[in-house]
Amino acid sequence: MGFFSKLFGKKDSNYDVNPEDNQPQLVYGIPDQNKYDIKPEDNRPQKVYGIFNPTSFNKIIDIKNEIKDKCHKIMGEKGSLLEKYMDSLNVSDDRKVVYLDKLASDSDVVNEFAKYLEENSYDIPDAITVKERTAKIISVENPELTAIEVYIKLIEEKKQAGE
Repeated sequence: MGFFSKLFGKKDSNYDVNPEDNQPQLVYGIPDQNKYDIKPEDNRPQKVYGIFNPTSFNKIIDIKNEIKDKCHKIMGEKGSLLEKYMDSLNVSDDRKVVYLDKLASDSDVVNEFAKYLEENSYDIPDAITVKERTAKIISVENPELTAIEVYIKLIEEKKQAGE
């Protein structure tokens, strides 16, 4: 019997499925392949309902709240702007936390990043310059970087320059 027929067919006692856990989740593979009859070639993302322990769902909520709190702690009243930007990033929540921690390490860069978020442009008057490089120059040289990665790179260059 295949995975979906087991999942949607007759209830199997091997599944840890409760109605309150029935939240759709995008899943890459299944943690216990022996339990769920999954082949490696089936390891495509699929939306499943109610397979995982609710604590994993609570963990997701906790990290999302941590991101929200960090956004408001870093930027104060402009925290919602940063929060909206972080939601738009196509990276894991864990990576977002790392980005926020790095960004928080330099208040001058945080202020310039806030101006970037308001204007959606690197053309900021009196931009921070490190060895004749600004966020705009870094973004042109590294077009693959997101805006927050550009400002994190600026922070790293400031530290290397001893500023």
